[in-house]
Amino acid sequence: MRTSDGPLKRCYALYFLAIYALYLALLLLALRGRNPAFTIDFSTVVMPAIEIGLLCMLGFAAWKIQHAKLAVPAVCVFLAMPLSAMFIYAVQGYSAYLSGHYISVLALENSADGRQYVTKPSFLFVLSLGLAGWIYLCFSAIRTRKQCKTYPLGGRFLLCLAVVCLLFVRTITSPTNPTGYVHIRPDMVPITSLARKYRDMYRARNSLADMTKVLDGQGITLPSLERYPLLRKEAYSTPLMFPKTHLADNQPNVIVIFAEGLSARFLQTYGGNHQGLMPNVDRFASKSMTVDNYFSHTAATYRGIQGQLTSGYPRNGGSESGGWETSGEDNTALLTSVNYRTIPDILASQGYKTAFLSSSPESIKFNEMLRWLGFGKVYSVETLSELLGGRKTALSSGTHDAADAEIFAGLKGFLEKQAKSGDKQPFFVGTYNIGTHAFLDSDSAGITYNNGKNPALNRMHNFDAQLGKFLDYFQNSTYADNTLLIITADHATFPEPPVVEALQTDDYQSYFVDRIPLIIYHRGLSLPSTFDASYRTSVDFAPTLLHLLSIQKADNAFIGYSIFEQPPKFHTPVAAFGDEFYYVTPQGITTTTENLSDRYIAYKNYVKMYYWLEFTNRVFPRPTSHRDVTG
Repeated sequence: MRTSDGPLKRCYALYFLAIYALYLALLLLALRGRNPAFTIDFSTVVMPAIEIGLLCMLGFAAWKIQHAKLAVPAVCVFLAMPLSAMFIYAVQGYSAYLSGHYISVLALENSADGRQYVTKPSFLFVLSLGLAGWIYLCFSAIRTRKQCKTYPLGGRFLLCLAVVCLLFVRTITSPTNPTGYVHIRPDMVPITSLARKYRDMYRARNSLADMTKVLDGQGITLPSLERYPLLRKEAYSTPLMFPKTHLADNQPNVIVIFAEGLSARFLQTYGGNHQGLMPNVDRFASKSMTVDNYFSHTAATYRGIQGQLTSGYPRNGGSESGGWETSGEDNTALLTSVNYRTIPDILASQGYKTAFLSSSPESIKFNEMLRWLGFGKVYSVETLSELLGGRKTALSSGTHDAADAEIFAGLKGFLEKQAKSGDKQPFFVGTYNIGTHAFLDSDSAGITYNNGKNPALNRMHNFDAQLGKFLDYFQNSTYADNTLLIITADHATFPEPPVVEALQTDDYQSYFVDRIPLIIYHRGLSLPSTFDASYRTSVDFAPTLLHLLSIQKADNAFIGYSIFEQPPKFHTPVAAFGDEFYYVTPQGITTTTENLSDRYIAYKNYVKMYYWLEFTNRVFPRPTSHRDVTG
């Protein structure tokens, strides 16, 4: 007598229901506290139900197959569905619990990252419970299959299966839309997220191979298609053209001032037409080497600072999707899991103390990015007071950030603290100010330019006044003889209306790409008053800095080359902000490759290849320990 398969089907459905229930419990109890993106909405509640329901229905469909030759494969598919769902939800849930994110392409590419999940006792315990339930299903299925008769699939079941299949396909292919009444965020759904990661990984591998063929055809030859094709052993290849002076120090101190959004054309040194706008920097430039025809290679600040210190094109920036400060997302774990070789890393391996004076409050991810880039000490709004004699840091008007005056007073305090302590260790210190940021005016405690009607001119004038106080101190201090001081920018000035009004000349183009200052002061070298970079970009900053310091032997994955040596023929001035590309030519900046040489197209592919290497964590090898790389 044939028995009913009803009890088995109920157990089967309950198994999937248990997976979904445990997922919801984890979402409510833990995941929402790990990442604010784990909210109770359509993506995190309804979409997981769709994919779990799909696997359950596919299992039922396989169970109904009666063909004798397909009986065994059908049962295998029937049993594979719950096992797959249980394992994927366990891995994804545990990954989210540990890191705040579902498993990434980086972990899929790196077996060591994957092993960290399956070796945790708590994960093994959850997995063992799931396996115990699944083994019970196996015995039940084998016993029931022998004793019961199966029936063809009904029309309503097939219709429901088709609808669920279409919904699942839609979740995989749909773009992220975190706004509106229905939040469509496929990467927040466990199985869909994993499927998209494997899809992206497959595309990355194919794109890397295809791009390499294109680049090779354009004369851009990579060392290999091994895991890290950008690796280089040296930062530059030819001796520095400038002779040393009697003040030369084997390890001079280094100060780099990254001015927020400063195009070179604001300075009279670079042909600016606003008399007395930035007199202090102009005066300092007259005692330094000014580099002309030097352009920004990316924007905005997050990409600008990271891109210069790593000599690369970061795909992700600040507030856009996938960035450091994306609203409703915490991408820190993913972003910091990518390995680069940075200037702070290299200088630390050479015995330098590294620090950065940030204008941001501690809660802003910019500070976390700076620490990840290798700075040993990052001063934020809250800790800048350590360099200001203990007083509270004054804020820039209309922001939560430190005023420009405080950044440069803090830099002076840093030098005084070094001198007072008698510490002879060389240092590398960087600064970033907020006062020249787009849409701001001069600080309420600052000064304005002329009639004060143009906020862009006001903030530049105030920045110059505050920086000028530090430059006066510096040039009269003992540090003036043994310190390399560079004034540059994180990126060009954003072309908001007051900026366009202030900079409007025959050659000005209102793009977020422009010439930026590179002013180099170093008494240890006989530097000329000017140097033509010949349309190089800030992607060349890192190797250029190491060239000035005569640090040649340094493992790196720099895309750039020192501006003081002839780069390879393929090296092309291109700026990129994610998928936006700008091409720098002697005739101006253009956003289209029409009428440009093929090398611009090839270099665009080169930048895209860098994005893929970043995406798959193939820029630079993982250190054997934190920041443990040889220089």
